[in-house]
Amino acid sequence: MSKLRVTTLAGNDGDIRIGVTINRPQREVRLRHSDFLRHCIIVGTTGSGKSTTAGVIASQLSKFGIVIILDWYGEFPQILDKISHKYTHYRASEHSKIPVPSRIESIINILEEVLDLTPPQSYILRRVLKGGLTSFKEVLHAVDEFEVTARWMIESKYALLRKLGTLFSDQYVNYLGSTYERGLVDMLKRSSRKPMVVDLSVFEEYGARKFMALLVLRLLEEFKSQHLITDKVFVIVDESHNILTSSKSLLERMMAEVRKLNIGITLITQSPALLSYRIISNSNIKIIHALKSRDDVDVITRSVGSGVAVDKVLPRLGVGEVVVDAPSLASPVLVKVNYA
Repeated sequence: MSKLRVTTLAGNDGDIRIGVTINRPQREVRLRHSDFLRHCIIVGTTGSGKSTTAGVIASQLSKFGIVIILDWYGEFPQILDKISHKYTHYRASEHSKIPVPSRIESIINILEEVLDLTPPQSYILRRVLKGGLTSFKEVLHAVDEFEVTARWMIESKYALLRKLGTLFSDQYVNYLGSTYERGLVDMLKRSSRKPMVVDLSVFEEYGARKFMALLVLRLLEEFKSQHLITDKVFVIVDESHNILTSSKSLLERMMAEVRKLNIGITLITQSPALLSYRIISNSNIKIIHALKSRDDVDVITRSVGSGVAVDKVLPRLGVGEVVVDAPSLASPVLVKVNYA
């Protein structure tokens, strides 16, 4: 395996232990928790160890603030059991649902992204939501009863009904309103010092998973803006490429804006080529597992700077072996991830 030369390993004074260098002499590699507030991406092929790496980081970040893992496949409880045994497991159920943001525009923006709504469909939805409805069942009924005259509006109305019906067929997707937000704030505060895993796998439809993930992200932004939560917040988004499917992505916008709120976002994906240049450039930490696709290798190699032979190393990394590029390191370094 090609060696990445390290002139200075400044990461030893950090508070998040990633592992030890692969090349000898072996040295411990640590990153500063504050750097995760400037965002991170964890990339690699399926089975390369991305989720375990994220679990190692999450268990340590929880010492410095609230950690929320948006768990796409419901795998993180098993991962965290092997690392620290400390986490809060949040599964949506009949009695435990995630509220939506209290601002109507936030709801509409999320639904526009998830359902790819047209302007007329958004207009109808905005008119309906201004009626102060308390459940998505009521929303569906109100759209169905919405009076239209022009033919183009009729077509938009029934297209909107089809889209909403698909999303809200899941029993756990509910519009509960702002009165339920305080309960979620209290839960987040109680989860301090251990990661909170939001299990998205209970939703059968991928659209519902994306909807709930975006709800949590938007709620966190509102909570921080309103000073309902004062702790630092670290959000880990599993299978983030499933959420970044729109040119007007809420997540991409947040990556550019939420640093000032002390919210750090870590994206996990199997293909960095699916991430926009804006997202990659807004991520100060890059943790790179094995990559086989030439497109993925090229994208990530350009992001860590020229003159470093990362492209020769990435296809041959073993499970749990990573290239780490971070502000506290003088140059990218090969690391074997260890359990914290």
